[in-house]
Amino acid sequence: MMKKQWTTYGAVAALLAVTAFAGCSDTAIVGSTLDGELARGDEGIQLALARGSNSELTDVFTVDPGYKRVLLAGTDDIYDGGTATDEENSQIGNWEDSDIGIVNAWQQAFEGSWAGLKVVNNAITAFSEERFQTTPLVARGYLNSAHAEKLIGDFFCEAAYGFDHTGGLALDNLGDSEFDASPVGKDSVFRRMVTFAELALAQAERAVAAGEPNPANEGVLSDGHFEPERLVTAAHGALAQAYHALASLGVDPGMNWSLAVQHAAQVPTDFVEWTIQDPAVEDNEFWDQSWGNNGADTEITLYSAPSTELPQGFLGVPATFLWPDDPRVGFQDCTVDDRGCHTPFADGDDTPMWVPLKYPDEGSDDEMVTGTEMRLIEAEEALVNRGDLNGFYDKVDEARAFHGVGPTERPMVVGAFEWPNAEDDAMSILDRERYLDLHMEGRRLFDLYRWDHPFITGNHVLSPRHASELGGGTRMSCAPVAESECTLNPNFPCP
Repeated sequence: MMKKQWTTYGAVAALLAVTAFAGCSDTAIVGSTLDGELARGDEGIQLALARGSNSELTDVFTVDPGYKRVLLAGTDDIYDGGTATDEENSQIGNWEDSDIGIVNAWQQAFEGSWAGLKVVNNAITAFSEERFQTTPLVARGYLNSAHAEKLIGDFFCEAAYGFDHTGGLALDNLGDSEFDASPVGKDSVFRRMVTFAELALAQAERAVAAGEPNPANEGVLSDGHFEPERLVTAAHGALAQAYHALASLGVDPGMNWSLAVQHAAQVPTDFVEWTIQDPAVEDNEFWDQSWGNNGADTEITLYSAPSTELPQGFLGVPATFLWPDDPRVGFQDCTVDDRGCHTPFADGDDTPMWVPLKYPDEGSDDEMVTGTEMRLIEAEEALVNRGDLNGFYDKVDEARAFHGVGPTERPMVVGAFEWPNAEDDAMSILDRERYLDLHMEGRRLFDLYRWDHPFITGNHVLSPRHASELGGGTRMSCAPVAESECTLNPNFPCP
């Protein structure tokens, strides 16, 4: 990252504080608050900064157009009827580096990673050396950085950095490292995720061993972000995700599969690590785009219907066409039940609005780590690393049972992926289960990428209009580096 990104990060410290204090009647920031003053602040100030870091992570999802809408529309997660050029680029998986959603996603994701480390950097000044070693706030800072790195690795083809746990601009307490901002691949991003999650786990375990209490006790849902034992579990989950990604990318698969299941086993099936939306500060803009309660143009729907115009025999979202009764893809048809709906049909279109029950209100939170995903990581390892079909199905059924879904059929053949899913072999069932369990969480694109999935290679689309727009083009399985980077970083010459 070069000058524009540095300027952004230099302003984030004040932004973190403003975000954290917004909505508090007895606290206000008047005038300019210097970064040094924040770093020397008491534990209350550091907790506020850590909450601000959570907001930076949440912003990756909520800013629209940005990560959530662009990535979901570029897969088979949602049907997007938007007609702006950048919206159509997403629908056919043909992103350009200047698309506003790509630029927003790039900047917000890197801010999310930097902001987590900024929490750690400031804690070094604010706390005694002994207290620094055990405060849960440091664990949360590292873990937020790990989560942001996952978002970068899941979405972008490559990345570039000017900071890490050893320092970088405005992280002087961590070290004096210098970076050349050269491009790195997805494997490097997930290695960073491992580093940050390992640091979070070690810190959280020290907090538990020292009997550290939860520093947050304000009676809000995000208090749980700072509970030491929950931090231990969440860090194990993040490590399982990172090692799973590395194994899937072919990086020392034997070791990384082993580490993935080792950490996944530490996460109970009913565990969920959230980003926390606070409607007093900001709405979940993806909810606003899909439900349209604030009068916004509503273009996102989970609609599906039979169609003879497309080779798959249907248009719209496979999740609701193939598995409409599965609770993991619950939806409300606004043409039948208009409660909470802004409109029964998509803006400028006659597509019925089927709105996601996964995000039912402006305060809807996003899942970062779930126990059911851990069971699916264990299932995938059993299948692809050891060829254990029974072990694979046992873990799949554990995840399904948690959601109230019955056991799956057990075709005893490994098979291969297809689109639409024929559900006739183990790989197809793995595809189905990850698709449904992680539906609309922003994880689908990385699965399509690492599997060289036929949805990508076959240039599939969700509507006849999208088919004509794709023309002779080819879907992308990852997003390009944003134009805001290439115009300032000589290591990324603009196309």
